[in-house]
Amino acid sequence: MEISFTKISIQNFRGIVALDLQLQGSVVRISGANGSGKTTVADAILWTLFGKDSLQRTTFPIDPMDDGGRVIHHLETAVTLSILIDGQGTTLRRKREERWVQRAGNAAEVLDGHRTTCYIDGHPVPLKEYADRVAGICEEKLFRAVTDPLYFPTLPQDMQYAVLCDIVGTRSLTEIAAPNPRALAVADHLEGRTIDQFLQGVRYDLQRAKNERELIPPRIAEVQGFIHQTDDAHAKYGEAKRRITEITSELDGINGQMDSVAAAFRAENAQYEAARKDYERLLKERDGIERDILTTNREAERVARERLLSAKNAVQELMLEKASCSCRIEEAIRICEQIDEEVSDFRKRWQETEAMRFAWDDDTEAICPTCGQHLPPMQGEEARRKAEERFNARKAAKQDALDKEAERIAASKETAKKRREAAERRLAELDGQLIPAAEKELGEAEAATVTYLEAKDNARWQELNEQITKATSGQHAASEPPTLKELREKRRTLEAELAEARRIVGIEEQRAAYEKRLDELNKQRAQLSQFVAERQADAEAADELRRMEAADLEQRVNALFRTVRFRFSREQINGKEVRHTELTVNGVPYSGLSHAERINAGLELVDALSLSRGVTAPVIIDNAEAINTITPTRGQQIRLAVSTSKKLRVDNAGAPTEQSLFN
Repeated sequence: MEISFTKISIQNFRGIVALDLQLQGSVVRISGANGSGKTTVADAILWTLFGKDSLQRTTFPIDPMDDGGRVIHHLETAVTLSILIDGQGTTLRRKREERWVQRAGNAAEVLDGHRTTCYIDGHPVPLKEYADRVAGICEEKLFRAVTDPLYFPTLPQDMQYAVLCDIVGTRSLTEIAAPNPRALAVADHLEGRTIDQFLQGVRYDLQRAKNERELIPPRIAEVQGFIHQTDDAHAKYGEAKRRITEITSELDGINGQMDSVAAAFRAENAQYEAARKDYERLLKERDGIERDILTTNREAERVARERLLSAKNAVQELMLEKASCSCRIEEAIRICEQIDEEVSDFRKRWQETEAMRFAWDDDTEAICPTCGQHLPPMQGEEARRKAEERFNARKAAKQDALDKEAERIAASKETAKKRREAAERRLAELDGQLIPAAEKELGEAEAATVTYLEAKDNARWQELNEQITKATSGQHAASEPPTLKELREKRRTLEAELAEARRIVGIEEQRAAYEKRLDELNKQRAQLSQFVAERQADAEAADELRRMEAADLEQRVNALFRTVRFRFSREQINGKEVRHTELTVNGVPYSGLSHAERINAGLELVDALSLSRGVTAPVIIDNAEAINTITPTRGQQIRLAVSTSKKLRVDNAGAPTEQSLFN
């Protein structure tokens, strides 16, 4: 797709009030003094297409301003851009207007934001449709890449790498590594992983193997120490095996003799064992009777204590209630006395109210409040009648209030009287019946005694005691034969010697396990050393494969350019190669290039991107006056140059004299 600009019309955009520029031709030179609006033209183009400026800002100052730097309101900002797309013309227009509203309670209008309208070929369209149309012509990132020579070098290294790989295409690592068998082996084992991922796995395996190998020497030393500790037992191992056989045979003979002697001894003691068991049975039954008697006595004590405590509590509660009744009676008497005093005062106020009489004096009260003159007779009579009605109403209200107060006083006195009568009845009941009965119960509980049972009074206990006495007088056990004691002592000595011999044999078996473990550790150390060597060789081969991949890509990418060169690897301090994308011109890194060299390098990149993407668009070159020879491109060039002219000047230079790298 070939895109070129033919005309731009700018109205009230930043410092430009009105400007029409013809942009026809393959090279368009826009010149003017600093501040005359060259960069503003570039921002106007990008704002029309994407609603952003050259710094990719969506919010930036575009409002027209006066000489004092103040925004000029009520003006319409608009940019119209005429474009040729593969020879077909189209017009894009973006317009922004201020939105003024009048708030409630405020006569003056206030600014309430802006309204943006977009047009395609003179027809207004929604912003979404407009953005889709522009994206259909050229996606924003691609447009910036093929129109701004400074755009691509500012991309992150990984994005530059991806774009360049996409331009020249990718070759399989197997194809790249074919000349190197070790690198080819790594390529065959990647299985979808990148070289970095493969190296990450190798480094993990190396570190794990080295950590395991470092743990083996102290383990070997520990096992060797255990083996050394068994040297003494190892020397006695043969004698211990022989003595185990001999001692086992001797113990079998001793155990047979002990069984014979013990059988005779057990028969002699069988009668004694039977008598002993019967004696224990009698003791157990007698002890049970004594426990039952003790439990019965404790229960009798508990019942007596609870009866006494209950009687004391009952007397105390009744006495407290008696005191409460006396208090209630006194309180009722006091309330009645207060009510009698209140009745006396009430009667006085009742008599005063009943004695109230209406009084009227024509000379002082039948007076007009406005003029101060005596009222006419009829009006005076009417005033007297209303005054008397008001007096009667006030007197009736006082009488009604006194009636209600009389009812309240009577009810209060009746309530106090009933409370006093109830308390007096309860007091009489307490003094006459309840308290004497409770005091009687308390006296009986205090006087009651506990009758304790004794075991000697129990007939069964007496019988069991006699049987136990007879049984203890005739019991005796047979003496153990001396032969059995001698055999037992001899067996104990042989068993101790057998345990020692078996301990020595066990140590020898443990020594064999230690020696086996030592062989395993030595083999494991050798295997880990071999594994470390193999993985280190894999890491070196992967580094070599990365260098081969970078060299292959450098060769294919750098063939696209005349002066621009790329490096895709960098050697670290430790000598390892890492992926690194660096742009140079004649060996000088991009960061060390002059502005002119950066522009020309960017133009070579723009042409490469245009060719790979099949899109050519106008390249906007700022500060073009600083470049002696500008590298030509496949698409239109709009060169912004500083001159002494205070007004913008457009020169359509036609086709460039140099040839593009890709023509």
